[in-house]
Amino acid sequence: MSQNGNDTDQVIVNLQALTAFGKNHDDLNPIIAEHKASQLALNDIWIQKIWRWADSFEINDDAIPRDKKPLLALKSIVLEAQNFTELPESIGQLKNLDRLELNYNSLRELPESIGKLHHLAQLGLNGNNLKELPESIGQLSHLAQLGLTGNNLKELPESIGQLSHLAQLTLGSNILNELPESIGQLRNLTYLSLFDNNLSSLPNSIGQLNNLIYLFLANNHLSALPKSICRLSNLATLTFSGNKISALPESFGELNNLTQLTLSDNNLNELPTSMGQLDRLEILNLDNNNLSELPESIGQLGNLTKLVLSDNKLSELPTSIGQLKHLEILDLSNNSLTELPESIGHLCHLKTLYIEGNNIQKLPESIKHNSKLYIYDDNDLLGKAHY
Repeated sequence: MSQNGNDTDQVIVNLQALTAFGKNHDDLNPIIAEHKASQLALNDIWIQKIWRWADSFEINDDAIPRDKKPLLALKSIVLEAQNFTELPESIGQLKNLDRLELNYNSLRELPESIGKLHHLAQLGLNGNNLKELPESIGQLSHLAQLGLTGNNLKELPESIGQLSHLAQLTLGSNILNELPESIGQLRNLTYLSLFDNNLSSLPNSIGQLNNLIYLFLANNHLSALPKSICRLSNLATLTFSGNKISALPESFGELNNLTQLTLSDNNLNELPTSMGQLDRLEILNLDNNNLSELPESIGQLGNLTKLVLSDNKLSELPTSIGQLKHLEILDLSNNSLTELPESIGHLCHLKTLYIEGNNIQKLPESIKHNSKLYIYDDNDLLGKAHY
């Protein structure tokens, strides 16, 4: 199309040159006008392609106007569950678009022209069949939200690091094997979801995401975490359940803005002493690991309301557990405990205690003072489960 446009311009230049050599201007004007009209028609070919694409998938006029002026002014396209398999290359000509929601279709690829949508702030591509992303996606300089959950992505282009305004990136339920180092350039990212992928490691650059608040990495193949992850000082919610992590970095306690930490279904053998520095933590889930003991520093988690330690190998609890003054739920089921420390009676806000699946023969006297506590116990200790 651009070649045709250049040819037309050249024809007009030639005609204007003939005018300079004495040709009658009135005779030439209709010819020039005809070629200009031809140029305008060529410029509209991309519009015709969009309309043909919309017609082929029976997309209504409200979503894709069949009139040129409202089409050019279009700012938002929402086409969810329409079952289309492709986008026209000319989609990149809709320069005013700031929102493009194409969730739950059957898209197999994106056109390179997607990178021309420089005003795009929100791009939803969840639930498609995308296997890769074009490098041009890095040109979406105003993009703030990118949804790619539920596709077939194996890798991300390095150019994704150029999305300097990106705040939310969802990549769950893909088949990603690794992340590019450039992901660390997403300095405005606050929400990153990568659950249900094939990640076996994380790049060191992940520690550069210093505005990250939510990080979800459940159900991958991670066996270790880079020390750099401990630099995510604004992180509030961190989920690593369903991996193969055997140890946490000693500097893990530097994540002192965490309020919710889920590490269930891993291979943890011990916790670092620095865990006690997570003094804003409210929920800690360590279900189904290989923990045989807890550090005394766990008693420093003064804001903890829920502590899940079920399905581990604990044979005793540290006395410091009695310092968790705000604890409401404590799950100790399916361990190797034979007794509970007297200090557990100091948990004045404790409402629910799970101790089934242990070999506890007697409860500490101190626990009787908590009249609101309900105990789940398969031995019916003291002939009752409620005090």
